[in-house]
Amino acid sequence: MDEDPARFNCPVCQDILEHPVTTRACNHTFCRDCWNGSLSASEKCPLCRHVCTLGDALPNANMDAELHRVQRKCRYSGCEVTMALNLLRDHEASCPHADDEPIPTVEPHGPAQPNRSTFNCPYECGAEHLDIKQLVDHVLADHKRVKKPVVCPVCAAMPWGRADQVSGDFPAHLQARHRFQYDTYTDFDKDDDEILREVMARSLEDS
Repeated sequence: MDEDPARFNCPVCQDILEHPVTTRACNHTFCRDCWNGSLSASEKCPLCRHVCTLGDALPNANMDAELHRVQRKCRYSGCEVTMALNLLRDHEASCPHADDEPIPTVEPHGPAQPNRSTFNCPYECGAEHLDIKQLVDHVLADHKRVKKPVVCPVCAAMPWGRADQVSGDFPAHLQARHRFQYDTYTDFDKDDDEILREVMARSLEDS
């Protein structure tokens, strides 16, 4: 068993890396599809925001070999399957011990008056109308150890987000990507990097 299993997870989807690629400039590793999807929205590294293009990330043969070598037990209780990481992601997506309900999806908001201020918990626990801080606090308090893949409602609501982007570790995704109240400060016609800079600057002015 590897001592640091998190290094095999993609920072974007928070699931096991699939077809890993690594950036030449900042040496960050992502799933190939996550990298391509992120760069189509903003030509910057999704993790450190270094300026990049699609060609700046190359297949990582060493990581791919590790994914074939390292084995891990299925995340779902009751399942005794242990297999190589390159196979485990597909197994967990269809594991019979997973919850019977499908992964909750988020309907994109209509263009007239999109709600980017409040969100429902994607774990379908009944928590609704939470702003981003309340959502982060709620998930970390009630679902911190839950690894059920879900769609991030914040990403799905944003113009640069994807309503079909599933996160394998939603609590970690929230802490990495959603630490600010976008709607308080934001011009949503700008890209996500411009928005993040403005939010940080204006929050400091208000403090």
